[in-house]
Amino acid sequence: GGGNWGSERKTALISSVRGHLESAFEPIRDAHRLQVQEEALRFESTLRMALTEKSLFELKQGFCRLDAPEKFDEGSFEKILRTATAMSNSGSETLGVIFIGVADDREDAESVRRFAGVAAHRIDRFYVTGTQHELDRMGRSIDEHLRWLIDKIRASKLESGYASILANSLVPFRYRDYVIWRMQPGKVTAPVTYDGKFHDRIGPRTVEVTVPTAVIDLVRRFPSPK
Repeated sequence: GGGNWGSERKTALISSVRGHLESAFEPIRDAHRLQVQEEALRFESTLRMALTEKSLFELKQGFCRLDAPEKFDEGSFEKILRTATAMSNSGSETLGVIFIGVADDREDAESVRRFAGVAAHRIDRFYVTGTQHELDRMGRSIDEHLRWLIDKIRASKLESGYASILANSLVPFRYRDYVIWRMQPGKVTAPVTYDGKFHDRIGPRTVEVTVPTAVIDLVRRFPSPK
C-alpha cells in the first residue's frame, strides 16, 4: 500500500510476470484458427451493437419451429426475407445484419433446450443456440443446407436481382460449437419489395409501407444517379 506500490514497482513486476509466462505461449500460425478467432470476435462485437442499432439487426433462434426442430418454419423465413428488404430500404448507405441461430430472449433459449437439448451460450442479453440440432434433425450437412437456402431465396417473392444479392450474402460460420448463419441485406440504389410490397424498419419492427406519402418518402432516401 501507499508508496510501496508505486508505478515503477508495478512496471517491474508486470515485466517479470510476462517473462515467466512468455515461454508457455506461442503465436498462432494456423490460418484457419486465426480466421475462426477473428470471426468469433467480429460476431461478438456485431451482436453487442444490436443493443443500440436495433433497426439494422434481426435475430432468429433458427430456421425451424421451436417445438419441432426438424420442420422448416416457412412463415419465419418469409419474415426474414421481408426484414431484409426493410433493412435495405433504410437507405443506400445502410447495411443490416441478420443472424440465424441466436435467440433474443431467455424464453426461446429455454424452448431450444427443452425440445432440442441444446444449452445456449449467453452474450449480454442474447442467447446463442446455433442450428446444428436442426441440421441433424433434417439430415443435412451445412453445405447441403446452404445450397437449399440459396435456391429457396432465389425462388422466393423477392425481386430477382435483389434475391441473388441476398442469397450471395448468406454465410454459415462456427462460433464455439454452434453453427450460425449471417445474412447481410446489401446496399441498394432503389427501394426493393417483397411480394410486390414495400417494407420499412421502425426500431426492431418490420412494417409494411402502405400510405402513398410514406412510399414517396421511402423513394426519396435514394438519390437519383448523376
